Amino acid sequence: MDKLYSKYVLFKRFKKCNINQLTKTNKYGILIKLLYKRGLIIHFNKFLIQLLENYSKYTFKNIVVKNCDYKFTKKILTIFLIIKFPNIVFTNNTEYNDILKEHSKEIYKLLNKINNDSDTILYYIQLIDKIHIFIKVYNLWSMLDKRINTYVFLKMYYKNTVRKLEVPSNSKLHDILVESINKDQNEIEKSIKFMNDSNEENFFNYHKDNLKFSESIDENLYFIDIKYNLCKDSPNKHVFVELVEKTKELFKQCVPNRKDHHSLLDESLDTELMTIYLNNNILDHNYFYNIIHIIIDKVKEYQALEEDDKLEEFRVKCNNKLNNNEFYKVFIPMFFSEIFKRLKQIIHGRNEFIKFIINN
Repeated sequence: MDKLYSKYVLFKRFKKCNINQLTKTNKYGILIKLLYKRGLIIHFNKFLIQLLENYSKYTFKNIVVKNCDYKFTKKILTIFLIIKFPNIVFTNNTEYNDILKEHSKEIYKLLNKINNDSDTILYYIQLIDKIHIFIKVYNLWSMLDKRINTYVFLKMYYKNTVRKLEVPSNSKLHDILVESINKDQNEIEKSIKFMNDSNEENFFNYHKDNLKFSESIDENLYFIDIKYNLCKDSPNKHVFVELVEKTKELFKQCVPNRKDHHSLLDESLDTELMTIYLNNNILDHNYFYNIIHIIIDKVKEYQALEEDDKLEEFRVKCNNKLNNNEFYKVFIPMFFSEIFKRLKQIIHGRNEFIKFIINN
C-alpha cells in the first residue's frame, strides 16, 4: 500500500512540473523563461527528492545522490536546452559534448514515458540511473567548458597587455590608448567573475600576468580539440596522422640541419601510408603499435642520456595500456602530449646550448 501511495504521490508531483510545456516549446527565449520559472524548479526539485529517496534502493548500483538542491535540479533541466538548442549550449568543442547529448536524449525519453504513466516504476528506476550518469558527465563537461572560456579570456588579456606595452610613451594619445586598453582588461575580468566559479577566477588571476603561459594555453586548447575529434559520434581517425606529422616536425627541429635524418623520419613515419590505411578502414594493430615504438625509439635517440630511464618507464606504461585495449581516444592524446613535451625539451636544450656556444 505504501509503495502504491508513494508512486501515486510521486506521479502527482511530476504532473505539477507540467513537462508538456517544455517538450512542446521550440523557441529559445520562451524555453529559457519556462526553465527559470520558480514554480517549475520547486516542483521538479520536490519530484527529484522524492524519486531519489524512494527508488534509489531499487537500482542495481544502489545509487545515492547527495545535495539534491535547486542547483542540481537546474542541471537536470538543462537537458531540454541540450536537446532543442545544442548549438547554443555547446559553444566550445569538448570531449563530453556528444556523450552529454546522448544522456540528455535518454532522460528526455524517460520523462516523456513517465508522463504517459506506463510501467512507471521501471521508468523511475531507469531515470535514477540515467540522472546519476548525466550529472557525472555534466560536471566534467562544465569544468572543461569553463576552463576553455578562461583560456580564451587569458589570451585576450595577454594580447591587450602586449598592446599596452607597445603604446609609444611619447605619444600624445598615450594616456587615452592606455585607458581604453585598461577598460578592455576590466571587462575581461568582469566576464571571469560572471562565470561565478572561484576556481576559474583564481586560475585567471594566477596566470594573467604571465605572458609565457600563452604557449601552454595553445597546447592545452590543441589537445582539447584533439580529444573532441576523437570522442565525437563519428571520430576523426585522421587526427592520428595529423599528430604524427606534428611529431615529425618536432623531430626535424631537434636536428634541423640533418637532411639524412629527415629522410629517415619521412620513411619510417610514412603518413601517406597511414592515410591510405585509414581511408580503407584497415585497422592493423601491429602497424599502429610499431609506429608508437618508432616514435619512442627516436625520442631516445635525440634526448639526453639521463632521461632514458623515465622514457623506458613511459614505454612500459604505453605497452600496458595498449595490451589492456585502452580506448584510442584516451591513449592517443596521452601519448602525443608526453611526446610533444619531451621533444620541446630537447629543442629548448639544443637552442640553449647554441646560445651558450655563441656567447662564449
